[in-house]
Amino acid sequence: MKNQRRLIPSTSALTALEAVARTGSFTLAAQELSLTQSAVSRQVRGLEEQLDCALFDRTSRKVELTETGQQYIGEIQQALQIIRDATIQVVTKRPEQVLNIAILPTFGTRWLMPRISGFVAKYPNITLNFTTRIGRFGFVADELDVAIYHGLPDWPNVNCTLLMNETLMPVASRDFKKTNPINSPQDLLQFQRLSMHSRPTAWKNWFKAQGINASQQMGMSFEHFSTLSQACVAGIGVALMPEFLIEPELERQDLVQIGARVLNDSAYYVAQPVQRIPNKAADLFKHWLLEEAGRSA
Repeated sequence: MKNQRRLIPSTSALTALEAVARTGSFTLAAQELSLTQSAVSRQVRGLEEQLDCALFDRTSRKVELTETGQQYIGEIQQALQIIRDATIQVVTKRPEQVLNIAILPTFGTRWLMPRISGFVAKYPNITLNFTTRIGRFGFVADELDVAIYHGLPDWPNVNCTLLMNETLMPVASRDFKKTNPINSPQDLLQFQRLSMHSRPTAWKNWFKAQGINASQQMGMSFEHFSTLSQACVAGIGVALMPEFLIEPELERQDLVQIGARVLNDSAYYVAQPVQRIPNKAADLFKHWLLEEAGRSA
């Protein structure tokens, strides 16, 4: 019985540890928890004594976790979130009430939002909250349930389900193509090539698929597709862009295809944090997304 108690620390001590690790400060953690700094310090010290190991490096001027502390806090944050979710389910008795979703800006605007009314109509009791995220993040720290992200399925402690592959297409404005005849892939080597921060090797891989050895960068790089698209429409250079994200520009012929399509190595995934209590709302949203992706394909 004594050993069992040692293996189950108090939630107040774990909450204090999580707050200090997340804020990087005993003072900020104390303010957040409405406690004194000494009280938070005692909670963490008591936890270290219970675990018989140091969780923070006391020799550093900054509040830094030890290697053991870093490993421990990663699991504790997930466990605390599970406790919070379970408590919300009991208190509200509506486990599918709110779903916090991280989306990519252009993907959300061009693909998801035109379709989202279908999900809302099908599941009216689920409230959707959207936030924009580029790259990876902490699901627990950001209090997010599911994310749509672009990359590879190698996100630690996250379940990744393929949503759709990405076909890249070289494009330019109509006026650019008229004044700059393009008859072969080699012709693109002489122009300024516009690219995305999130796809740093896209042009190099495209040329490789055409049997051409070329360096990656010869032009501007952009963070958002909308900015890249506008720069290309303005005739600044040629761009390599996901075909499904520029369908309006292609239909209006603001942008025209100037080379072969290629399948990108990275793709779009539905990401969910690994957790012991199933998130029914997140699962429903994922299945709906997969159905919509199947239709659009």
